[in-house]
Amino acid sequence: MKVVLSGLSAMSFASAQRVIGKYLPVAQVVEMSLEQLTRAFQEIPVDMVLCEVEEVAQVFLEALTRIRKKHPQTCLMVFAHDRNPESGKLLYEAGSDLVWTAAGFPFEALPFLVQRIQQNHRLEMENRQLSRAADVLEKTMNATMDAVVVLDDRQRVVWFNQAAEDMFLCSAAGVRGQSLERFLPFALQGLSLKRAAEFTRNDNARQHFGWPANELIAFRANGEAFPIEAKVTIHQTGERSFFSVVMRDVSERQAQQNRFLQVQKMEILGRFSGSVAHDYNNLLTVMRGYCDMLLRELGTGTSPHLKVEAIKKVVSRASELTRQLLIFSRKDENKTEVFSIASLINDLEPLLTRLIGEDILLTIQHEIPTRNIKSNPIQMQQIVMNLVVNARDAMPEGGSLQVQTAARHLNQPPEHTFGSFAPGDYVCISVQDTGVGLDPETIKKMFQPFFTTKGPEKGTGLGLSTVLQIVEMYNGFVAVRSVIGQGTTFTVYLPGSAEAQLNHFETLPTSHESEEIPACREIILLVEDENTVREMTAETLRNQGFTVYEAASGNEALLLVEREKPDLDLVLTDRVMPGINGLELAEQLFRIYPHMKVFLMSGYLEPDDKSHPLASQITYLEKPFSMSYLVKTIRRVLDEPGATA
Repeated sequence: MKVVLSGLSAMSFASAQRVIGKYLPVAQVVEMSLEQLTRAFQEIPVDMVLCEVEEVAQVFLEALTRIRKKHPQTCLMVFAHDRNPESGKLLYEAGSDLVWTAAGFPFEALPFLVQRIQQNHRLEMENRQLSRAADVLEKTMNATMDAVVVLDDRQRVVWFNQAAEDMFLCSAAGVRGQSLERFLPFALQGLSLKRAAEFTRNDNARQHFGWPANELIAFRANGEAFPIEAKVTIHQTGERSFFSVVMRDVSERQAQQNRFLQVQKMEILGRFSGSVAHDYNNLLTVMRGYCDMLLRELGTGTSPHLKVEAIKKVVSRASELTRQLLIFSRKDENKTEVFSIASLINDLEPLLTRLIGEDILLTIQHEIPTRNIKSNPIQMQQIVMNLVVNARDAMPEGGSLQVQTAARHLNQPPEHTFGSFAPGDYVCISVQDTGVGLDPETIKKMFQPFFTTKGPEKGTGLGLSTVLQIVEMYNGFVAVRSVIGQGTTFTVYLPGSAEAQLNHFETLPTSHESEEIPACREIILLVEDENTVREMTAETLRNQGFTVYEAASGNEALLLVEREKPDLDLVLTDRVMPGINGLELAEQLFRIYPHMKVFLMSGYLEPDDKSHPLASQITYLEKPFSMSYLVKTIRRVLDEPGATA
């Protein structure tokens, strides 16, 4: 122990030395003048300072202040002969632990005073540390994203962090002392009390249990119910128990999961529609083929002939709808080509009519002439369908819907523009409805992912955000014009293209072609996994004079060629088959028959087909096709080397 004595009179110094040597632990005693104390003490670590002063001067008060600031645990005792009551107050304010202004300082009590003062210092330091730790803990808990609530053994709120205030929409002061059960549904209140009682009786000092999401519902102060995850931990302090409850609002997570499931359902629906459309194409091909056969046998103008013609027209309409379903199921988003947006919308019209229902009148208008655009046609169809569905939902009582295309040169962006604008020439697609309209706040947020004004189970909130995402991909933008109660117009602006339009599948003739084709003698390998399509096609070709070998798969076709070794002139194969597909089969047969012709039947031209090395040597036939068209096209290709459909 190190002690500094300063300014003590001879009598006081002798008394202090005697007591220190007799009662205090081994002590190093240092004597300093007031001047030395003032100049140097703040750098000297000591345990106790005992000063005797005649008058409390300002310089002495400043010295004490520096000592206390530098050494907060040092015992400071002052024996002042100054009888001014104000002096004692000033000494205490400067940091003195003991001020003695009466005559005769009680040096015999010095050890006890030192012990008491040191104990008080330790307690004060511990309280300060606890206070700082509590402050850090409170700030940390308030910074967490989860709600943290501390309850006593009667489940009354002791502490409520900032996240809990935000979650339950109430202040900590407003709920302190209240039961947490006010935030729980009635069915769980009894359970929480039961669990609390079980915990209190348990001997373990620390346990926890939790509820996963979807199993616990809580209530905000405004009465709104929402799902939470909760974890409860017990803390036992002596005979008392406290519970800390950590809660997490999982409503947004559940909403995202529901949105993801909705997107998955749409993806599955797309795949399913593609599968169904493929099968329907095969059925429609058979129906169309037998209609052609009947039309050849029936007299023109007769009642049966007219009825078969009517059936064939219905088949043609069904085949167009099936073609749209096949397009909808495709995912070749990164394949771009040049095409007419007007033609694309015309092709979509049957599908759009079915999407909007009978209580909405659809009109389509195109500015003549229309310009081409370079993009992915599937994505453009997705844009149109999303906007049309959005317009349909804005007219629950019916109305009118107008789709227009036009070409515009813009020097400045229209009002309410979303996306990046640059001056130039644009191709416009406008979708105008007579629905409920949109207010300005909704217009600001409507392109945000998952934002929707529709009720539960009526929308994913992805339609418009998908539209904007696709449009921006092609350096375009979207403009919106809306009036509450009068409807909304969405206009998509896409840069025009000066490139020539690429070739696509042509819609095959729907009327009966009566042109006679002479008897044929060539040898054809027909590969089709659908039995009815294969049988009907083989019958038609044989009736025309062709020699036909049939196979139900690519593998079966290769085995047939190896076994029979026919001198093939042409292979007519389905594009999509189990095992070896049509293109793979053609590749292998070209090695054996390098001069043969290949016809590839499909309901949809696959994206990779156009870039395939054999694309120029293959004739593509879109299902469903008429048998007369098939025979006529085969005849033309066989008679004109290099010709394709």
